[in-house]
Amino acid sequence: MDRGEERIVQIHDADFAPQQSIILYETLQALEMARNSGKIRYIGLTGYELRKLASIIDCSTVKIDVVLTYCHGSMNDNSLGNFTYLLQKENIGVLNGSPLSMGLLTERGPPPWHPAANFIKEACLAATHYCMSKNISISKLALAYAFEVPGTVSCVVGMDSVQQVRDNIALATDTPTLTDVEQRVRDRIMRRYFDRLENAGWGGVDVVAYWKRLKKLGLTALATHKHSSVESLASTLNGLSMQLSLSNSDSRTTKTRHL
Repeated sequence: MDRGEERIVQIHDADFAPQQSIILYETLQALEMARNSGKIRYIGLTGYELRKLASIIDCSTVKIDVVLTYCHGSMNDNSLGNFTYLLQKENIGVLNGSPLSMGLLTERGPPPWHPAANFIKEACLAATHYCMSKNISISKLALAYAFEVPGTVSCVVGMDSVQQVRDNIALATDTPTLTDVEQRVRDRIMRRYFDRLENAGWGGVDVVAYWKRLKKLGLTALATHKHSSVESLASTLNGLSMQLSLSNSDSRTTKTRHL
């Protein structure tokens, strides 16, 4: 590094390391050396599997300052709430990523590579159709929900147009964020569609079966890339989608989905 001090360096997909000891005794130790030498100020983790992230934090001798996790602080999966107590106790900042569950909570729907099980996709689609029948954006409801998740310091969402940036800023700063009608609709879809999911996610999905599905979808290049898990692959694709969103933000034609 030749740019002076980096404020935060995060270990990406720390939960998908082949061995936790690599993170604990090699990666974190190297970052601690960088912090002690003044190269960085804060050390962070990113990942999907909450229990694995919690285990790393519990076993680490290195102070971890921030955690970014995704798709767990949303209407269809609010399991992040069971995790924030540990982070608050350790004085760790929590970033709530992908509040739209990588496209599940949008009118466009998820990308073809989305690893969620069909019953999750079907519940999200039914909730989306219900919102559309009421002329209400499910994405707006989902973002307002994510902004209110207790114990989080910020919400990270991908945007692919200037108008989306303006809309999201307005939503984050408006008081109240939702009208009475929007609040009633959100309460209704939570009870009718999302509560019954019981925070179902896509951890532990069969990787081989997932690769085969990608091949059937014509995503051969992705299917032959040897990620360690479905969640790790989804995280990579999600990151690529965010990069494409940023690169196309000045274009009238968008090629990516909301995250």
